[in-house]
Amino acid sequence: MCVPGLTSAVGSLSQFWLLTDPHLKFVPLGVELSGIDQLNCARSCLRNSSCYTFAFNDALHACTLGSWPVRSNTTTVHVNTFATHLCNPVAQFSLYQSGDVRLCVRASPGGDNFPNGQAACKAFGAIMYTTKTPEKMNLLKTIGKQYNDMFWVGLTDIETENVFKYTDDGSVLSDSWRKAIFGPGEPNGGTGDNCVYWDRTTTLLMDDTCSDGYRFLCEMPVLF
Repeated sequence: MCVPGLTSAVGSLSQFWLLTDPHLKFVPLGVELSGIDQLNCARSCLRNSSCYTFAFNDALHACTLGSWPVRSNTTTVHVNTFATHLCNPVAQFSLYQSGDVRLCVRASPGGDNFPNGQAACKAFGAIMYTTKTPEKMNLLKTIGKQYNDMFWVGLTDIETENVFKYTDDGSVLSDSWRKAIFGPGEPNGGTGDNCVYWDRTTTLLMDDTCSDGYRFLCEMPVLF
């Protein structure tokens, strides 16, 4: 939920976002401010390069600055807790949108093999980018053209040859969608090529050996 009134008064961000997800944990920076209003609490966060969230206590006029929230198995009831971004700027995730699909996506700075790419995404609390819908394929094309590079995506036939599954939930790629997203004659690697990457020339998918070194994309949902 955005808070446009607070935004227009601050004037430095397009909008603030009210934390509502109970599985997001507020992480204090150890900076407590008292005797100020909510507007100046927001301004204090903007002036602090480590601040990406803040909590304001109306009754006490107390402000607590926070870093980026983390996901937790426990639940938290948030009261007047706001964030400055929809995607984690600390980990260099950026917001992308196609139609009704909005995602936070991070492009790796360099190439690596497929297993290491998966592990790196998991370390961010993310998954390797999946291509389950036309909107996500459109986003992939946008990102690929932006970086002018090729990227691993979360799709393999490691378990069973020629049965491609998404790495986030193990769902099987349908025959009709397979024809739509793979390049001409692809996948064609047989038992040796079990991992999938996005090709910048065809703007479609191809298979290759999992040990090859492509850049990779990590995705996670937007904060709200």
